[in-house]
Amino acid sequence: MLALFLCLAMGTWAANTVTLSAVSSEPGTEVPESASVGGAKAEYSRMTIDFGRVPIRDTYSETLEVRNTGNETLTITSIVFMDETFSTTTSLPLEIAAGSSQSVEVKYAPTVRGEVRTQMTVICNSVSKLNTIKLQAQPFAVNELHVGDASGISDEEVTVSLTMNNMDDILGFQANFIMPEALEYVDGSFELSDRKQDHIASASLHDNVLRLIGFSTSGKAFKGNDGEIAHFKVKLVGRYGVLLKPYEAILSAVFDHKTENAISADYGGQITINSPQMYTSNTLDFGDMPLTGDIKKTLTINNYGSAPLTISRIEFDNASFEVEETLPLQIETSQSKTITVVNKDNTEGEFATTMQIYSNDPDQRLFDVKVTGCVFAPNYLTAAVHEASTEKVVLKVSMDNYDVISGVEFDLTAPEGYSLDEASVSLADRAQGMVVTSRQTDKYTLHVFAYMMSDGIAPGEGELMTIGLVPGKALTDGSYSLTISNILLGTEDLKDKYAGEESSTMYFEVPTAAPEDAEAFVTAKSYTRVYGEANPTFEYTSSGETLTGAPEITCLATATSAVGTYPIVIKKGTIGNSSVSYVNGTLTITKAPLTIKTGNYTRKEREENPDFEVSYEGFKNQETEAVLDIRPSVTTLATKDSPAGQYELIVSGAQAQNYEITYENGTLTIEERPLIPGDANDDGTVDEKDVKEVVDYIMGHPSEAFFAETADATGDGVINAADIVAILNIIKKK
Repeated sequence: MLALFLCLAMGTWAANTVTLSAVSSEPGTEVPESASVGGAKAEYSRMTIDFGRVPIRDTYSETLEVRNTGNETLTITSIVFMDETFSTTTSLPLEIAAGSSQSVEVKYAPTVRGEVRTQMTVICNSVSKLNTIKLQAQPFAVNELHVGDASGISDEEVTVSLTMNNMDDILGFQANFIMPEALEYVDGSFELSDRKQDHIASASLHDNVLRLIGFSTSGKAFKGNDGEIAHFKVKLVGRYGVLLKPYEAILSAVFDHKTENAISADYGGQITINSPQMYTSNTLDFGDMPLTGDIKKTLTINNYGSAPLTISRIEFDNASFEVEETLPLQIETSQSKTITVVNKDNTEGEFATTMQIYSNDPDQRLFDVKVTGCVFAPNYLTAAVHEASTEKVVLKVSMDNYDVISGVEFDLTAPEGYSLDEASVSLADRAQGMVVTSRQTDKYTLHVFAYMMSDGIAPGEGELMTIGLVPGKALTDGSYSLTISNILLGTEDLKDKYAGEESSTMYFEVPTAAPEDAEAFVTAKSYTRVYGEANPTFEYTSSGETLTGAPEITCLATATSAVGTYPIVIKKGTIGNSSVSYVNGTLTITKAPLTIKTGNYTRKEREENPDFEVSYEGFKNQETEAVLDIRPSVTTLATKDSPAGQYELIVSGAQAQNYEITYENGTLTIEERPLIPGDANDDGTVDEKDVKEVVDYIMGHPSEAFFAETADATGDGVINAADIVAILNIIKKK
């Protein structure tokens, strides 16, 4: 009985290991022995092989892992495919040792489009009956529409090519484009290539949607299976470039007497626009210009773009203005040129006009510059101390006048106070007939008024008069100052024509009286130094009798004294000679050099510019920027929307009484920041905030942070609910 059961078991489970307990044929009797049966068993890494969506006319490969989980060798003798487009390259028979695995390569070479569901059967000695593997695929014909890349300079027309590579016979096509602002379709430019037969081209532009259609009137297919099928032109009117991608594209073909859209994919083309970028000031201030000279001012125009900048014309709303340069004017990339603006009208008074610059900068086709200034008649009055003694100061007054001057007024102010010595007034030839009077306006100020009784002083230049001033108290030898201010130069029609400084201060020295019979002469040397520096060691020269002792040399100027001219006073000191003449020198203080510079900065694309700071080199006397009359500014062409690149930081505009200012510009480097699909607020992360941004946009109230380029997560050129789903999927995969 035991032997018969074992034989039956082995015949039934030839490939399995079976353990049997021996049982006596007699009830209640145990048989203490056992037996093992050997066999092979196949297990597969997957029971369905899906080749997915694949183009026809090509070969694809998938790998199936087969493992032998039995205890005897598994032998695969053959593989039977129900569809002849499937095959294997694995050599058969294939033996797999117990506990081992090997790969079986399954090949697929589709020739016909459509869904495929079939199977393959592995013929082997496995005890398992599960040896059938499902096979499936979605083969399709490759029929692709491509938009070719193109590039050019703004305002140019470029040709955009449409190419098609097709496996099916394509009878016609349609491509729709949402035209970006940077491109303008050139009407009548759409043409079919020589792949056409009796095909007709049709183009329409409506609500900014360009629709291109090519179709056959007799149902003929385009010739060939690769290459251009059509082209059209666009005018480049923007900056940087755009992706021109079709939507809802159609490639029509007939299958089983039914016309279908056979397109498998469409691809956009990059339209690169090289454009100029003009940068110049929007103001041009002539300042005060004398009508006797050329009334001109220059304006520098920079080109920070990627193509030549052309200034086609410049117009003014005042016919008296023009530019000297011949137009059009071309400025190469990263270069600059200067134009000269001329005011041909020398009428006195303030003027203002608007200069309109027309260029091929796509963002600034028309750029307005406000031009201002003032034309004045050059009428100047100057005064200088001619002589000074303990009892009287003689002032020489000169005038350089363009107009006929009938009256002259000015104030003289000094701590000592002065009165006019009318007996000492001496008129130059050009001022004969002038009456000079004065009045004391306060203890320290004397108002002098001179006028002509008949014709005024003719235009010209030179000395006007000398006047003697008597100090309020006798002066001692030493240094003094006298300020002339509130100057008026009147014409016959009572207009003030003075054009000089509001006031000026004269420094003079009352020397020790020189003896008439001087036997020695001592002269202080004159010097020039920069503001903020210490005075030099003052020296002197002497002639005549040999000196005993040395003179005393002093100067009121210190390191903090302002730019100007100061007397260097020389006195007796320890000189023992009895008959000596002393002559003062002058110290001229010039402006100190001051360098103002800005640093180099770096930021990412689409970020705001940082705050640009300046630094100073050259301040004297522990001074700071607080001493500047006008503080500098830092300007740049770069904006938040500027592309990656380097932009100059221009420092300008500072003014200071005691400093000669130079500038060192800096550089702003804008680094590329990749666009992240779905990052609708462009903060570098795709999260729930971006979903809200898109929802708000669709509802019609986008926030300031909304960024359309990345909000279009599907890349189809339209922002809609599909982009919300796409963003949610991106978040889910993170």
